[in-house]
Amino acid sequence: MLDTTILLEHMSDAVVALDKDFVFLEANGRAALLYRRPVKSLIGMRLVDLFPEFEGTGALEQLRKVRAGRVPARLEVFIPSLFAWHAILAVPHAEALVLFARDVSDRVRREGDEAVRAAVRKVIETMPLCVTITRGPQHRIEQANRMARALVGSRQVEGELVERVLPEAREQGFIALLDGVYASGEPYHGEEVELRWKPEPQAEERLACFDLIYQPIFGGAGSVEGILHLGTDVTEKVQRRQLVEQYASERQAVLEQLEEGVILTDSQGRITFVNQAAERMHGVKLLGVGPDDYTAAYSLLTDDCRPHPPELLPLARAVREHVSVTDAVWKIRRSDATILRVRGNAKPVFSDGRLVACVLTLSPYP
Repeated sequence: MLDTTILLEHMSDAVVALDKDFVFLEANGRAALLYRRPVKSLIGMRLVDLFPEFEGTGALEQLRKVRAGRVPARLEVFIPSLFAWHAILAVPHAEALVLFARDVSDRVRREGDEAVRAAVRKVIETMPLCVTITRGPQHRIEQANRMARALVGSRQVEGELVERVLPEAREQGFIALLDGVYASGEPYHGEEVELRWKPEPQAEERLACFDLIYQPIFGGAGSVEGILHLGTDVTEKVQRRQLVEQYASERQAVLEQLEEGVILTDSQGRITFVNQAAERMHGVKLLGVGPDDYTAAYSLLTDDCRPHPPELLPLARAVREHVSVTDAVWKIRRSDATILRVRGNAKPVFSDGRLVACVLTLSPYP
């Protein structure tokens, strides 16, 4: 007849027998290794004394059901005190409950890591910016999301070198940037970086601007193993700004040619523009001045040569009261001590019902 003691001692699983109160009756050598206690100290100990975290858990309830229902069951439990996952086969036997257990932490964590990687990959795939992950000093593409692939005609690029997928990258300095990040471990941040490339070999060249981040990825040893590439296409924003700048430049060129003085403010009344005619009349050009400081900054006087109350100035009223002021008369004490009498008009400028600027025009008045 087989000696069950020898059989149990040579099993790869930990085997323990528990009584109706989950007190250890027997345990093999593998159980001592799995539970990190000598067999002698296990015998007579309750399961919940060995692992207090079992109390009130679903795992303990399942063991009770196995004992009551006389039907074997499999379960996997995490044991915080051991920081380990155990796979358990619970088998009812006479008045005892026999547990066959083994450590499956590596498998569970590996599956968890794979699940996390799959979830991260899914998030990266749908992010509203170009995301690429490269590995190694040659910058081999491990993952590129749909927006990154769209730059090269939605081709499959994983496993390829960046330089092969985007030949223009080297001549435009991007490979040198990646080499620097990989070698130094320091991230790179670039704003409105221009990229010229062909999505396909026979396609027309495209030009776009990107805000770029090259973030090093460190391995377990602390060395750089790869780079996370984040690129936000800001081409439309750049084009809009360039149009605004072009319009502002053209507007300024026109206003500078006027013989009439012109002063512009923002919505808060801060002076943003003074044309040459207005500068000649005042003898000074100061930007950023707010309504409370108009009088002092530009030496403004009432028609009877007293310091002009700031709140009554035409431009200040346009800013604060949102009213148009016409044919107002005041005087300017210039830096050469001469006094110039002027007449002017101030008007608020609205867009979609919101104040966006104010304009003052003035000219010498006898």
